[in-house]
Amino acid sequence: MSKIALENLHCPINEGGLNLIDIKTRNDAIEIMWLKAYLDFSPSRPTWAKITDLIIDASMPQGTNAQTCINCFLQT
Repeated sequence: MSKIALENLHCPINEGGLNLIDIKTRNDAIEIMWLKAYLDFSPSRPTWAKITDLIIDASMPQGTNAQTCINCFLQT
């Protein structure tokens, strides 16, 4: 039995693959979409994102500098 590279199995059938889903890439894309929703500060921001902010703020150690409490995804 010959071995076939996983990347080839992800190719469409008409290109010789099996059209398998790349789970890692799919999960990465899902996480990016969650981050996009989390960073949406418009009035339509999801409730879960607001609750997440409260949980993160509550878990900060006492005496944490206010400057370090800025959203970690927006820091440079």
